[in-house]
Amino acid sequence: MTQQAVSRPVPPGLLARHGWLLPVGCAALLLLSAGGCFGVLSAIFYSMKSSTPYQSALKQIKADPRVRAKLGAPIEAAWSVSGNIQVSNTSGSAALDFGISGPQGQGSAIVRATRANGAWTIDELRVDCADGSPPLYLVGAPPPASVPGGIGGSGKTLPAEAPPVPRDEAAQPGG
Repeated sequence: MTQQAVSRPVPPGLLARHGWLLPVGCAALLLLSAGGCFGVLSAIFYSMKSSTPYQSALKQIKADPRVRAKLGAPIEAAWSVSGNIQVSNTSGSAALDFGISGPQGQGSAIVRATRANGAWTIDELRVDCADGSPPLYLVGAPPPASVPGGIGGSGKTLPAEAPPVPRDEAAQPGG
């Protein structure tokens, strides 16, 4: 009796058997990456929004009658915050910018704060309304306004560069 070679069919390759695996794996990796980015951004926004300078500024903004008259009540903060907060032991600084809105309009809040001996102090709190009206300074003074007609209305203006001071020979020692 002779043996004959039995040919068996070759099994299909990995891609043919599991063709769904590659697109599903790529989609899962993409979703995990997007979720990770969202998680990191959420943590950053949460830490900034829970900071003392942000909370104090938002409380002052919501209570200010000028802001409430301009934007309406209730005033809500946008979900995003930009800026930075730096803390080193009991000192630090913060510079934040976030959107605010009310039923009558919207704007942005600019906060500058410093921390000394563990206590935060807001140095500047300004609301810039989206309608282009002048900013509302809640804390800190606005920059000096330019006066038409020059310094004090006299028509004089400061020179771009101060002229050199003439040397008086008699005023010099040994002369």
